[in-house]
Amino acid sequence: MEDSPFLDHDQWTVNLLQVCLHLQSRVTAAKIFQIIDHKPTVDRNSESGLELDSVSGQVGLKNVDFLYP
Repeated sequence: MEDSPFLDHDQWTVNLLQVCLHLQSRVTAAKIFQIIDHKPTVDRNSESGLELDSVSGQVGLKNVDFLYP
């Protein structure tokens, strides 16, 4: 069998998947840094506003996915 300069279907698929995963991770990282770099509109050092004596309740998470490599 001759060596071909072209990728076979399986190699091409793996390479495409790697490129897609790399691009997805870059987009995700950009979104995370956008959130981290966001300047809040609320001044946390301000004395104005309502200060609560206590807070109670529950927090629920829906449609959350975890992916481990």
